Amino acid sequence: MSPAVGEHSVWVQRVTNRPLIVGLLGLFTITTFTSRRPVARAVMEMLIASASLACLNIRVLIDGDHLEVGLGPWGWPAHHIPLSSITAARAEHLTFFGGAWGGWGPRVRPGQVRLVVGMGDALIVDLVGGRSFGVSLPGAVAASAFINDGVAASGRPMASPF
Repeated sequence: MSPAVGEHSVWVQRVTNRPLIVGLLGLFTITTFTSRRPVARAVMEMLIASASLACLNIRVLIDGDHLEVGLGPWGWPAHHIPLSSITAARAEHLTFFGGAWGGWGPRVRPGQVRLVVGMGDALIVDLVGGRSFGVSLPGAVAASAFINDGVAASGRPMASPF
């Protein structure tokens, strides 16, 4: 269903790896109270926990202009990909430890960036120039269809998602 004149569609999904967050908080608590240098240990753990939280909460927003992937509970920092630089989108299924992606968290390989929060579906977008970007999230099939519809509506030729 196309939006009426003056309206536009938006697709939003947030994913959080709650078991891993609870585990990190438990580890933080245990090591803080059992350390000989609790202040130094607490500072180090806060830095690690902050970096971990940024990778364990992901918000994906897709509208007619761009794909935005925000990290952390506040969606910052955010990675913006204009739809004009996307050639196709598809969904993949991830197994435990990210399957071929090699684990959870940010994954960077030549020409590929992946943000893996857990098992299940993942949205992969192929970019102009042969690069790709991926993020694990529920509803990746719907997100890829939404992006492919936006790319097709732009009038640009769309690459095959296979």
